[in-house]
Amino acid sequence: MFSIGVVARQTGIEIGTLRKWESRYGFPQPERQDSGQRNYSESDITTLLQISRRIANGERIGGIIRDLDQQPEDTPANSATPGALSDSEKANAAAIAALLVADFVQLRHLLENTLSERTLFSYVEEIAAPLTAMVGEQWALGKLPIHAEHLYSSVIESILTRETGLAKYKSQAPGVLLTSPAGEHHTLGLSMVKAVLSEIGVDCLHLPGTLPLTEIVAAARAYQIKVVGVSVSCHYPRRMLPALIKKLRKALPEEICLWFGGAGMYRIVDIPPGVSVITSMRQLLSICQSMNLAGKSTVPAVKAIS
Repeated sequence: MFSIGVVARQTGIEIGTLRKWESRYGFPQPERQDSGQRNYSESDITTLLQISRRIANGERIGGIIRDLDQQPEDTPANSATPGALSDSEKANAAAIAALLVADFVQLRHLLENTLSERTLFSYVEEIAAPLTAMVGEQWALGKLPIHAEHLYSSVIESILTRETGLAKYKSQAPGVLLTSPAGEHHTLGLSMVKAVLSEIGVDCLHLPGTLPLTEIVAAARAYQIKVVGVSVSCHYPRRMLPALIKKLRKALPEEICLWFGGAGMYRIVDIPPGVSVITSMRQLLSICQSMNLAGKSTVPAVKAIS
């Protein structure tokens, strides 16, 4: 059994919110000790994690509780229903819980263990990308200190860098330049892209420091790059982005493809000709294969465990 404080840390739901839900909706219904202290079960935590995920996706708590009330009583909370958590979601929730209690050893163990069962592509899609978004949300809500966010970034970055260093490429010349514009300090997304591309044999020149537009163009020319990929996060000033895209496209030679991606590209509609907006890793792989950048035609479904 778990106290309300432990449940709050593991689910990211505040103690006051748990009490309010219990009073207003009759859920959760923890056991009570003689002292009045609440004791929650593991099933309660699983269901609360489901609720937290659905709220993050825009659903309202009242509707979620009604859905739970309509489930048959003998349906386990962790059964394979539409609201059940997948293995990757459970792993990400556990990683958030480890961060919330400053358990560095557990965090590193979870991130390493989930990688051992996945390709780099599925690791980024199922673990790294959604978990990075969750960490950002927890920080924005004031539940994670800045040092915890930086710790997470450091651990995931070291894993991706190590795995990318093991890649074998079909040629010595990098075909893709990955970078971010001046003023953009969130570059973890670039490491995810490089990791995914390395798995299919695309050699990337990764310049994670923020670069002025003139330096991006100079690097593309100097290393005979075929594609320039630029990542912009939601923190990059949105008003500056359309002009940056147009100026960079105009400054680059026509034969060099230009990709933009990242959360900062959402709702940017004024995209000039010759610029591709990358919205998913799967789309990215498809484009690389169509351009004959990839050394492998497909990504293995399961990563071999040595």
